[in-house]
Amino acid sequence: MRYLDQFGQTGTALTDREHFRLPVGVAVMKDGSILVADGSPAHRLMRLSEDLKYIDQFGSGVGVTREQINAPEFIAICPDGTILLTVATNHRLIRLSEDFKYIDQYGQTGTGGTTREQVHTPYGVAVMKDGSILVCSYGRHRMSHLTEDFKYINQFGETGVSGTDREHLTYPYGVAVGPDGTIFVVDSDNHRILRLSEDLKYLNQFGETGLSGTDREHLSAPTGIAVGPDGTIIVADTINRRLVRLTEDFKYIDQYGQTGIPGTDREHMGYPYGVAVTQDGSILVTDRTNYRLIRLTEG
Repeated sequence: MRYLDQFGQTGTALTDREHFRLPVGVAVMKDGSILVADGSPAHRLMRLSEDLKYIDQFGSGVGVTREQINAPEFIAICPDGTILLTVATNHRLIRLSEDFKYIDQYGQTGTGGTTREQVHTPYGVAVMKDGSILVCSYGRHRMSHLTEDFKYINQFGETGVSGTDREHLTYPYGVAVGPDGTIFVVDSDNHRILRLSEDLKYLNQFGETGLSGTDREHLSAPTGIAVGPDGTIIVADTINRRLVRLTEDFKYIDQYGQTGIPGTDREHMGYPYGVAVTQDGSILVTDRTNYRLIRLTEG
């Protein structure tokens, strides 16, 4: 993976149209445009062109109305082009039209609860092949599976109970779905990536449960994840300051960033977070503490 270009000025945090304040989640629309969640204190969802030029944005500051998003996090695109956005501090998953109009939501605004109709500090979100939705409830150690219209189906993980075995999660972050429908969920505090079947059964994992590390077999508090059309897996290995690429069967391919060494140049990252793959196969990663979105080549 090699540096191509970026949006945002490294080390400069602003809320205008040329900068980020806290870039987190990233996703690619059907038309190739790019969405980036710019978190607190910007509280906005930005749309960029394929060549990383500002187009427009959603969000009007901190609040609980339909036009306000308090700490937006991760993004997913539905088959019909509508946008899913997790809003962590508001404890809701919202759906927007392609032109940034509010449609509906899952979760009770401002209330992070434990029921099937609530979500607590939602982070990762992904769409299954059948259009159903996965959302990680970071504050409740579970990943919920919802219908297209936000009805609860089932879940992975025990609500409010963290754990290290094959049935539990501890502060789940990102989630992605592979070309064959298998699910990859980032179990951040357990320093692992779990692979699940479409019916949410454990299959295998990458990383050693509960043990962070800096070699090619370990992760340290990973956050975002994406799966390419060829099945390769890209993980933001955040505390190791690197982006790791794996084969479908969890074999290390390569990485971007120098393990454990933060930096501001084109070879380093400060705090990699959100990950996405563009239509031409290039890789997008938000470098949160350097206030930039980096585009990388595949090779």
